Amino acid sequence: RDGRDGRGGRDGRDCRDGRDGKVRDGRDAKDDKVSAREKAALEARHLERKLRSDKASEKLAAEKLSDGTIKKLFALMDRGGKGQVSQRDVLIALKKQPPVRCLLGMPVTNVEEGGSTLEARLLAIQDAFEAGSGLGELGPIFDELREAGGSESPTFSWEAFSATCQQQPMRARAIAAAALLPREHSTGPAFVATNRWTVVPEGAACPGGLEYKMDMESGKTLARLIQAKPGSAAGGSSAKAAAPRVSSSREVALLAR
Repeated sequence: RDGRDGRGGRDGRDCRDGRDGKVRDGRDAKDDKVSAREKAALEARHLERKLRSDKASEKLAAEKLSDGTIKKLFALMDRGGKGQVSQRDVLIALKKQPPVRCLLGMPVTNVEEGGSTLEARLLAIQDAFEAGSGLGELGPIFDELREAGGSESPTFSWEAFSATCQQQPMRARAIAAAALLPREHSTGPAFVATNRWTVVPEGAACPGGLEYKMDMESGKTLARLIQAKPGSAAGGSSAKAAAPRVSSSREVALLAR
């Protein structure tokens, strides 16, 4: 009986071990499939990022960086318009001007990726400056700009800055920084209003005291002088402007005061 019981016990264990082995093999095969899918997905994401990066690089290379734009970036650091930028000028501009932080490879705000360290990095740069050891982590960039001028001056000039901004990697940062510059609003010729509804040219500067409406079919804005009420007194008393009429379903009337 003991022999039979022993064989029976071994047979049962072998059977269970066999089943457990099959389960483990199934799990391993499943894990291998999942790992293969994850690896394929990871490779696909990596390829997609590379393609986006290549396209962005091509677009960046095609971007134009005019002298006017470079001068605007330089002016953010050039206090007093003296044509030379010192370490102190850079430190002050770093604290006040987001485009300058972008230009020098730092986070623009504390809410973007890596921005949580922005304040600490600015303090470290200030400590290095006050200790007389330069601009800390920005020291190599400042030295590159200074040496591009070919002089031993402790500042860098407009010419050196302009030449460096046309070379990588500074060029890429300069284009990104230029996108952060405030936009300048151009004003067109002054609009001369009459008593008749007239289309207002795009970008035209309109005087005050006009009545406006929009043509909902064309999307264009029309304007005219505010009309006096019929039968209003003339002479010494000034005529009061007519109240804006109720617009139709195809027009929107506005009154400019």
